[in-house]
Amino acid sequence: MKLNPLKKLFEPTPEFTSTGELRLGRVVLRGRALAGPEVLHSPIHGKTCLAFFYRATYQVPSRGSWIRRLFRQAEVYSPMFYLELEDGRVVVVPRKTDQMSAEDHHEIRARNLHGLEAAEQLICSGDHVRINGKLLARGDGMVLEPRSIELLPPLPKKRPKRRTGRRRDRRKERAGRG
Repeated sequence: MKLNPLKKLFEPTPEFTSTGELRLGRVVLRGRALAGPEVLHSPIHGKTCLAFFYRATYQVPSRGSWIRRLFRQAEVYSPMFYLELEDGRVVVVPRKTDQMSAEDHHEIRARNLHGLEAAEQLICSGDHVRINGKLLARGDGMVLEPRSIELLPPLPKKRPKRRTGRRRDRRKERAGRG
């Protein structure tokens, strides 16, 4: 039957959060990104990061109004970093990366393009991410080659339990007795 290959193709990729469940092949892993031996510096703000997405646009006149055009876009990854899961780490090695530096950003700014806007999105050490990629066996461990990385919102901090107002209730009881 020809439906089985199609069914497998459109089947959602399983999402893992621990190393005990992992299997080779296409996976989606959710965890914390941690720095490897090399880190990057973002081109606009110079912040230390593991990966960044850079986008520069400018405006051009068109029929009495202005439209925004893409000037430069870059997706840059550190050569290697780690993804910390619940019970271990996985090495993340991106296959491809663009080249972009602070000097490149300054050259773009020096062109004085009308309405130039540049923005960057960073993935820093400690950020929670979801990585869609291919898990491969290399040497004595597993390596993840990412296809896409999604920055997740930070996990809410655990708040200390609030008192229920028992102390106030006791005061009222004492005042009522007296």
